[in-house]
Amino acid sequence: MLTASSARRDLGRICLYLFIWAAMPFKWWLVATFFFLPWVLLSYNRVIDLRRISIVFMTSVLLALVYVIGYQNLIIAEDKLLVAAGIAAQAVVFMLVFAPCPRPGHNDSALLLAVAMGFLVHGLVSSLYTFIAAGRSVGLGVLFNPIYGSAELGSPLVSNYLCIAFLVVYFFFKPGLPKYILLLLIIGINLYLVSRAFFVVAVGIVVLDKIINLRAASIVALATTCLVAFALITSSESSSFGGIGEIFRQYTDKGVESTRWEHWGFALRVFHLYPWGGMMVDRSIEDIGSFHNIFFDVYRIAGVAGFFALLALVGASLFWMRSDRPKFLTLFGLVLILSQDVVFEGGQKMLLVFLLLALMAPPRVPADIRAAR
Repeated sequence: MLTASSARRDLGRICLYLFIWAAMPFKWWLVATFFFLPWVLLSYNRVIDLRRISIVFMTSVLLALVYVIGYQNLIIAEDKLLVAAGIAAQAVVFMLVFAPCPRPGHNDSALLLAVAMGFLVHGLVSSLYTFIAAGRSVGLGVLFNPIYGSAELGSPLVSNYLCIAFLVVYFFFKPGLPKYILLLLIIGINLYLVSRAFFVVAVGIVVLDKIINLRAASIVALATTCLVAFALITSSESSSFGGIGEIFRQYTDKGVESTRWEHWGFALRVFHLYPWGGMMVDRSIEDIGSFHNIFFDVYRIAGVAGFFALLALVGASLFWMRSDRPKFLTLFGLVLILSQDVVFEGGQKMLLVFLLLALMAPPRVPADIRAAR
């Protein structure tokens, strides 16, 4: 018999498991899977909703098209086979654990917050270590994390993890001082990382949430705060603030300028020439191997089939989540994040967070139950 205390223990194990997955390297996740997976699986019923089956099926098709059919088009510095096997293993475990309907006592918000705290710890440790050990006053570029050894971490990827953490804390952390401290901490780390995409996505989703709620006072207060912050950042005195001024200049000098716009424009121009995959990046724009956009990159790797598989997964997930506004806006923000970074060849954790959130869609109510209502 499931008691309240056993339900809490089960939820605690799952949250710890997700925290380790989000904060730690892959080998730590393997160890955690070995110790936690039996308990995690036992905490779920073996009942599967039709929507969850569909999400699992579409995700499986997408991963097969990318990592099997499109294997030769992958551009990964590490061993491609190991990377493909790693993402496949993580996806299978996520599907086994989160596709079945949970028992009573389960809490979606707790699971999402566990992931958010893992990403926050990852970003905080990486930023502090880079600032202190490497003596870098600006975190743009390569970051270092002692937990990950000598591996170099890209600041855009870490910033995107933090953007996911921001959205989850904003929507699912209970109101109060701790929530606002966490949000300010995430914003501060992203200022250090000089992430323009973070502020576009985070502010955009928050504004959209306020507009949906029709809270005029909140919209005015948010707009005023943004204008004051922009005025401070762009003021000539900002250069006198030492490291802070150097961070501010990164924003004012670049604005919205980015080579990604050129890459995406090139992809649109040659889109029709590569229906079966193999579309290459124009290295005369920038010497990189991917378009930093999940839609263009899946087309580059797996062609039309992969592109439509991704569209089906994203479209169905958003449609089924439409009745749950916090999750819908978080999922929509996650799609925006995926649309401006490397996902299949470096940021696979973001795709798995999308899978986790998509599997939290409200279950489909059978027709006989709807009629009874």
